[in-house]
Amino acid sequence: NLAPECSIPAYRIAGQQGYDWAWIAGIWFSADNTMYVNHDATVDRTTDGTGTIADLTDAYINTLHLDITGDGYDLSDFSADELIVPTFEDVLQQCVKYGMKMCIRVSDFPTTYQSTSDQSKWNGFYNLLKAYNVKNEDVSFYVINGGQATVVRQLFGEDAEISVYTGETTTPQQAIDWFSNNNITGNRAFILHISKIDLSAIKLLHSNGIR
Repeated sequence: NLAPECSIPAYRIAGQQGYDWAWIAGIWFSADNTMYVNHDATVDRTTDGTGTIADLTDAYINTLHLDITGDGYDLSDFSADELIVPTFEDVLQQCVKYGMKMCIRVSDFPTTYQSTSDQSKWNGFYNLLKAYNVKNEDVSFYVINGGQATVVRQLFGEDAEISVYTGETTTPQQAIDWFSNNNITGNRAFILHISKIDLSAIKLLHSNGIR
């Protein structure tokens, strides 16, 4: 409500207000393999441009401006050079500056670490986090499938936290089963839809070692 979603001002304001965690709502690779942060796979809803990020060049993305408005802010509150589709590094800089931990949705990442292309994407992500001295305890890796979880643990170690969101109607037991079916043990978290948050749901998750 204070700035456009997934924007540099949104993360800056969250940090200034003392929030402990930031949600990196989606990392997508451009046609030039640059990591951008956006909730959607396309720029249609949030910017003055169109297209799927995977099909867009950096040159085109860098001409776009965020144009989504909210109840608590006006776009004129921010400078034009901040109303851009931020790179992951842009967002990472804000989170590190203000000491915010991150739940990072690795939306567009490969499900394996086999091909040169797969390795390039994962290594770029890994190296950037390490370059900013981000520790495992400061990140929850929000995966889409078990393959991504396996790669995260391979790269970051067995103590890396794996989190998942499997839909608004998912029950805590279904979340527990998801982890079991994908053989994901250890440090785990489930993103629970607001309609499902009650004490019994939380107790069931916690009793199964899921934060």
